[in-house]
Amino acid sequence: ADRAKSRDPEGRGPGKVPAGEEAGGGKISLSIGLMLPAFARQFRRRVENGKVRRKLQRELDRTYSLFEADLKKATEQSEEERIENMRAFECAEYEDQIQRLDSLALVERGKRCHIDVGDVPGPPDAPYHWIQGPYGTYYLNPKSFRELSRAVELAEHERKKRNIELRDSWLKIWTGIVATIGAITGLMALFKHR
Repeated sequence: ADRAKSRDPEGRGPGKVPAGEEAGGGKISLSIGLMLPAFARQFRRRVENGKVRRKLQRELDRTYSLFEADLKKATEQSEEERIENMRAFECAEYEDQIQRLDSLALVERGKRCHIDVGDVPGPPDAPYHWIQGPYGTYYLNPKSFRELSRAVELAEHERKKRNIELRDSWLKIWTGIVATIGAITGLMALFKHR
């Protein structure tokens, strides 16, 4: 009966401790071990999205510049308008994708600051915060994007300010501790030589 009471719920038996939990540090190392892959995934996703965005921006710039020579050759206003419309049509897919990536990145930054798209006031001229582009991609309405961006930047600024204040307070505490230890050591050395 005593043996059954001393056995833990996982049935390891008395005195048996799983690896990594020696000296009571297992829960901390386990939680850090679980957090690191999440940070790695988030970092990889940001890097990949950055690469995709840069690639889309290069393609947009290349497509935009392809029409420059035709615009310079155009002699009539109607021909210029036709070329401008063709350029806008060709560039629209890239612009939609870039706006989508920018919107998703802003929403992700907002989540880290505990700000949702619904927390910002909606645009008065549109019923929703999200717009569907001509190619089926959804991105934030420009007014919603500006409002959410402003709110996120303000929250990030406040967080940085709090972190600086916290770091400064810890620095003052540690400076005081080190100064006290130095003073005590100096006094001990002074009395020792007398």
